[in-house]
Amino acid sequence: MDSATKHDHFCAMLTTAHERGLRPECVAFDSGFSALANLKLIARYGWRWLTRLKGNRLVNPDRSGHRAISEIELDVQGRMVPLQGYGMIRVFKIGDIDYWATHDLKRDELQRLKWADCEWSMEEYHRGLKQAGSKAPKYAPHGHSVITLALRFEPCCA
Repeated sequence: MDSATKHDHFCAMLTTAHERGLRPECVAFDSGFSALANLKLIARYGWRWLTRLKGNRLVNPDRSGHRAISEIELDVQGRMVPLQGYGMIRVFKIGDIDYWATHDLKRDELQRLKWADCEWSMEEYHRGLKQAGSKAPKYAPHGHSVITLALRFEPCCA
């Protein structure tokens, strides 16, 4: 296994996709890949992103100071807030515990739910590979994690 982190592999995969001319309507991924550098890279390529965020991610909803996303009022309609270190995003909640975010401030609720469903389907697929006893290193360049991330570019997110 090389010394690259999962974020290094994620960025390399995005860069390769961009260099090959891929133009996804949405890049959907889980909170483990929601580092600011990843969000900024996707936006720099002109792609939309959708991700889950951990409840402790800092936002400044009323410009009175940063608070954890779990402390602000949210629903499925979402709320525009500045994300620390990034800029304006729309955060929303699906279910009791999942916090979701996108920088596509105009996307309607139905499209966000569709993208979230696509991301969740890939998450379940990835979980199934792990439970089936995959021996691939967790973040190896040719391991299942990278393969399932690549599949998130599929047209189901269009």
